[in-house]
Amino acid sequence: MILWLIVILTIVPLMLGALITYPIKRNYSDDLMFWYAIGLIMMAALFQLICVPLTFFRVPFHTLVIIYNALLTLLVLCSAVVNRKRLRCLSRYKVERSVFLLIAIGLIIIQIVTSVVFTPQYVYSGDDTTYITMANDSVESDTIYLTDYMTGKSCTLADVSPKYTLTSYIMFTAYLAKVSGLHVLIVCKTILPVVIIAVAYMIFWQFGLFLFKGNQKNAYIFLIFVSMLNLFGAFSNYTLSFRLLVCSWQGKAWMAAVVLPFLFYYAAKIFEREYSWAEMLIVAVAMVAASAGSLFGNGLAPLMLMILAVISVIKYKRWKNFIMAAICCIPCGGCVLLYRYYDIILGYIR
Repeated sequence: MILWLIVILTIVPLMLGALITYPIKRNYSDDLMFWYAIGLIMMAALFQLICVPLTFFRVPFHTLVIIYNALLTLLVLCSAVVNRKRLRCLSRYKVERSVFLLIAIGLIIIQIVTSVVFTPQYVYSGDDTTYITMANDSVESDTIYLTDYMTGKSCTLADVSPKYTLTSYIMFTAYLAKVSGLHVLIVCKTILPVVIIAVAYMIFWQFGLFLFKGNQKNAYIFLIFVSMLNLFGAFSNYTLSFRLLVCSWQGKAWMAAVVLPFLFYYAAKIFEREYSWAEMLIVAVAMVAASAGSLFGNGLAPLMLMILAVISVIKYKRWKNFIMAAICCIPCGGCVLLYRYYDIILGYIR
């Protein structure tokens, strides 16, 4: 069971990343770190698209697990078939050796060890009583959000805030606990910090390469700079550093530390030139993944994307960017409509 968790958090993101980048003929599309980052974001987006409808129809939790596992298996098999040649050529990627690389890796490892080993002992998050309890209740009761996390009794969707039922990251942690056989607390406090912090710095690495036009040495220095900011930036629970290093397993941290930085980097990258439909699809996937982490993602992600689109229109005279950005905001707009008419929709489903 734990082996399946390792596969889900390592091999599956890489294969999904290879699949979604297959039509893209750019240098970054063969980057393993990019594969992993977009693959993990794609996993969250797919889970969101499956979980929210099943939540409204009160489907048992184990059904959600079966459907999601089947979808992942199908996509991984498709990726293995279409990417046969690409998978054989992964050794082409070269990493420039530098003392700055060793320093950057050392600082990232320090952050991961601190988050996993020391933080749970000294830092208590009030959200633990909500998020971890809700995820564990779903595993134990085989329901999706239909257990009151305060009393342990059964409840209806009308009793649950839409800020939970319209997002899926809590259920994603429950899914990881279910397939691994580990307790939700162990998954959240031990497994996810390693994954989230690592993928966050993979995205910062990509962003550094973008800023410095592919200069790896400068990108290493950029990672060191970001690491130092994070190490000394958790002075308030409202900072991004706090979310990344103290409660990286939360949906808000996923949205703020992983999805939004990826969206900012990738949209800025493709808006400065002509792009393909596959690159547009990656932006749309990131929008759904932002929605999966928090309801705030339905506002922050479109706002960020539209600002970048407006800037690109002014700078590059590419009106197509504004149209593309508006199209990619549709999933978030749909979630906002669900939130606006939440009670009416529940009335119809009953």
